[in-house]
Amino acid sequence: MPIATRTYLLTFTLAVAPVLSQTAQAPHFEVAVIKPAPDCTLEQIGRLGLLLPGRLDIACATMLTLISGAYAIDDRLERRRIHIEGGPAWLKSATYSVTAKAEDGKASVQMMVGPMMRALVEQRLALKTHTETREGPVYELTATKSGLKAKASTPDSCVPYDPTRPLQDMQPNSATFKNCGFRNLRAKSGIVMEGTGVTMNDLAKSLPLDRETLNRTGIEGAFNFVLRYSPQGAPAPAADSTIERWPEIFTAIGEQLGLRIGPGRGPVHFLIIDSIQKPGDN
Repeated sequence: MPIATRTYLLTFTLAVAPVLSQTAQAPHFEVAVIKPAPDCTLEQIGRLGLLLPGRLDIACATMLTLISGAYAIDDRLERRRIHIEGGPAWLKSATYSVTAKAEDGKASVQMMVGPMMRALVEQRLALKTHTETREGPVYELTATKSGLKAKASTPDSCVPYDPTRPLQDMQPNSATFKNCGFRNLRAKSGIVMEGTGVTMNDLAKSLPLDRETLNRTGIEGAFNFVLRYSPQGAPAPAADSTIERWPEIFTAIGEQLGLRIGPGRGPVHFLIIDSIQKPGDN
């Protein structure tokens, strides 16, 4: 039975920064092993193991998750939202582990989970797809009368991300992490989204919503901000809990950033799976 789902990079959390254009041909993995991982628990699915430039180790993920992530980053390493349609039921249920190494040992995480993973699944799974763009429901990011509640970014706020080099600091929580982009951190009260040197277009693309979000703010320039929110559908804290629950993102973005997320119509991009073969040990 065909399946359909939305995608937003991978289901595990990756702090992905806005990137520069890149015209060089995407490299392939020098060595890659895909194995069934039938004993995965719900807590393990999508959790990353080793995550270093040139080396990818995914302990437990569905093939739909891997395909979603692979097509959510284009050849220029820019993020895009793709909805997946078609394909057999096992894409969503069977779990796998992936261990892969890049040829030069320096490929960025974005390159590996995007174009390189795309080349891998197309080769190993004989994946055939086509794309369609249809008009459909989207979200629109607009400004409110209160005005934007974010500081303008200065040249010394951060260093533009260069996809041809590893991140300056592979520990995002450290005081020296200064690459421009987003960091998504989990807290007891919800999610902390930190934006440094990002535009309204960057923000619209990065909002964790179930639809494409279009930037209609008319606001130019780059900004620094912190957004604290609770994921949609997150269970409420126990009645006796002392943990404060942050508002859901629709409310949080208005209160904290002076922006609004509302319904609209616009282009929706689909990836249609025409055929695919189930992987074995390889």
